[in-house]
Amino acid sequence: MHDLRQTLYFHIQRLSLAYHDRKQTGDLISRVTSDIDAIQTFIASSLLDALVDVLTLLGMVGVMSYINWRFTLIALSIAPPLAMVVFVYTRNIKKASREVRKKEGEIVSVIQEVLTSIRVVKAFAREDYEQRRLEDESLENVEIALRARSLKARLAPLVSVIVAAGTGLVLWFGSRMVLAGSLEPGSLILFIFYLGKMYKPMQIFPK
Repeated sequence: MHDLRQTLYFHIQRLSLAYHDRKQTGDLISRVTSDIDAIQTFIASSLLDALVDVLTLLGMVGVMSYINWRFTLIALSIAPPLAMVVFVYTRNIKKASREVRKKEGEIVSVIQEVLTSIRVVKAFAREDYEQRRLEDESLENVEIALRARSLKARLAPLVSVIVAAGTGLVLWFGSRMVLAGSLEPGSLILFIFYLGKMYKPMQIFPK
């Protein structure tokens, strides 16, 4: 993270003056500080978990295919629509999160602008004006953040409904196969257990 911060800071300093005229100072500050911290948090806490989930998923699919590959295809049929829903929603959530970070950068720019010219602000008695300006920016940030939260709140129950439907489908097909003698009861229980493990990361992710 130290190397990344240094590289980013080095790059920002060498961008054109026209670029710096277009960009808010607070936005650039947040990229060097909060964005780097977000990357560090992901690497430290989420990256290893994601790797473990992927390896576990591959192992479970292999075992399920070995037991009964036809039933495995039925069990995994819910995965594509589930992945599509998660992909679409997370893309919108990321877009909203970027808007939140951009607005936070604008807030930092306002604060930085006022504090660096505090003598001028006091000389012209602009304290109340600057207070209202910051309040307006902060309220816009609250509205954008609430939209992002609303997307996350809708995604979690939608994923739960899809997972429940998939589990019900597996139980229905599995029960028919057990009654027909083409699948052992123990294998059906194992499939249900594995499916719960497979869908769990997608259920946790939106929260």
